[in-house]
Amino acid sequence: MKRLNALFLVAVFAFLSTGPLKAEPMSKGMHHYGMNEVIAVTGNGEVEASPDQATISAGVETLAPTARAAMGENSTAMNKLVKAIRIKKIEDRHIRTRTIDLQPVWSRPGASESGETASRITGYRASNVVTVTVTKIDKTADVLDAISGIANRIEGIGFSVADPAPLLDEARRKAVENAAHKAALFAQAAGVELGPVIRISETGHAQPAQEGRMMMRATAGAGIPVSPGTQTFSASINVTYGIKNDN
Repeated sequence: MKRLNALFLVAVFAFLSTGPLKAEPMSKGMHHYGMNEVIAVTGNGEVEASPDQATISAGVETLAPTARAAMGENSTAMNKLVKAIRIKKIEDRHIRTRTIDLQPVWSRPGASESGETASRITGYRASNVVTVTVTKIDKTADVLDAISGIANRIEGIGFSVADPAPLLDEARRKAVENAAHKAALFAQAAGVELGPVIRISETGHAQPAQEGRMMMRATAGAGIPVSPGTQTFSASINVTYGIKNDN
């Protein structure tokens, strides 16, 4: 036991005699840039594309004395609406229920000849709205014409690109190129030499600009014209460059 203690004391003495440990640099030869040795810029990129699909929100609203009657009439009309949509070769997976609603209709106090002072239920209003995705955008007007004689609620039409990922990536590339252009311009104007990229990050999320929805009223046989226009995809990238020095 005494021998083991002696060996332990010798090991501790040897460790302490080496002096404090010195941390090695994480990466030899790498320059760590300070706050005054960088150029930070934000690059922006945009890409325009024509939408290739349309989204239509349409439905039926019915009014009846009882809740059962209101829902029954609504279901009958909605079945006709969905059938008309299917006739235009829209697949069921592209027809989605958006809202189903049933609300009582109340009388206004003093509005009746009896001079009632309290509101009462005079009937029920049922509504059902579906969202239809038209994957062949040139068929949008045909679908609208097919449903306009049945739907008494057409809440709007939106246009979009089915696969925006490649367009968003292109917007990101343009944003990085724009950042590089700005950084080179700033470095030249300041009389310094631009160094490597130190940090790069995306501001928010690259996304298509939100287009306003086309609001419409249902009119039988309207021959509705549809102009999808173009959609803009944008990205914003923050890039920090180092400034080369002779030290």
